[in-house]
Amino acid sequence: MLDRLILDPGTRTLGELFQEREWAVAEIRRLRVDVSRLSRKQEAARIEREQDHAVDPALAAQRLLRISEVMTMIGLGHSSIYNYVAAGTFPAPIKETRRHSGVAGPH
Repeated sequence: MLDRLILDPGTRTLGELFQEREWAVAEIRRLRVDVSRLSRKQEAARIEREQDHAVDPALAAQRLLRISEVMTMIGLGHSSIYNYVAAGTFPAPIKETRRHSGVAGPH
């Protein structure tokens, strides 16, 4: 399909151009999903490495995770997480300060 995109547009019909455009849009969407999935995996690996390098395991157990870290680790969006919290099937956030809250880290 990529070879067809290189051809002179004057040699193709309007219908062919629209089909190629639809294919290109679908391919771009697929690639965006792949990139998003890879970046979430890389972020989860980074978080895990940070936790593995903690000096004191007791301190690592007390660490609060940000919602963005939790989203990366479990692969859900914030609204899904809060729906699970409301249903009582996910730990509720713990208030750190007036403006910040987190979820208790692994024990």
